[in-house]
Amino acid sequence: MSTTDSLEFHKLLIHLADDEWGNELMARLAAEALANPSYAAFQPLVVSVYEHAGWWLEFTLLEGCTAVVASANDGAEFHGAAQAFRERYCNGSVTMVGDIRREASTPSAA
Repeated sequence: MSTTDSLEFHKLLIHLADDEWGNELMARLAAEALANPSYAAFQPLVVSVYEHAGWWLEFTLLEGCTAVVASANDGAEFHGAAQAFRERYCNGSVTMVGDIRREASTPSAA
């Protein structure tokens, strides 16, 4: 398949709680979702993880590993398999498969 072939992609959204942040947590949650059998029928799956301040990263499985394939950083550079995936993803269609909103670990004081 060439990198310009159009595909249908599936997207799962995960919104971090107000007291959660960081790329390591984002990558862990994406990896867990990508390994979850509940989403096995939705391939290729892209997991978009959003922080409360607007930062986001998108992940998928590439060559058996969780990889970042899109970022809120408009200056981010992607190479190799990630760049080839991005080219197909940008030309494909996307079906949403879920929207997870994580709860804060401690209740906020009102």
